[in-house]
Formats: sequence, C-alpha cells, structure tokens
Amino acid sequence: MDAVAVTDEVLAFARNIRCILKLDLEMSDAQRGHALSIERLAPRLAALRIELCPCHMTVGYFWKVYFVLLHSRLGKHDAQLLSSP
Repeated sequence: MDAVAVTDEVLAFARNIRCILKLDLEMSDAQRGHALSIERLAPRLAALRIELCPCHMTVGYFWKVYFVLLHSRLGKHDAQLLSSP
C-alpha cells in the first residue's frame, strides 16, 4: 500500500464505517490519494459513499466525516498529513 496511512487498521475501519454527519471538506493531495486508495481497497466504503452522495450529503461531507473518524486511529505523522488543508 503506497498511499499515506492505508494500513490494515485503517482498511478495517473503512470497511466497517457506518456514520452520517454533515460537514464539508476541501481535500489536500494526501487526502485525495488516501481516499482513492481506500475506496479501491474497501469496496463497501465506496458503495456507502455512492449510496449517500449526493442525495444525503455532498462528497465533501462524506470524506470530512471519514477523516474525522479516522484521525484517532492514525499515527502522529499520518494524522498531520491527512489533516484538513
């Protein structure tokens, strides 16, 4: 896995996420790369995003929720890289 912070723990989290909040996000390059990789590796997360966006929330809201929930599962370096720009 060559994207920032795509570990087994992160992948397990992404495969099982089930949460809806309404927040917005302008993604950094690191966040965008992580999102693309995690969706490829965790198809259930991609399916959840497709189910929720855009009817229930924007794509930006979806990823903001994901990164907020993910933050406590990351090491300090990865958390800094994946923090909002």
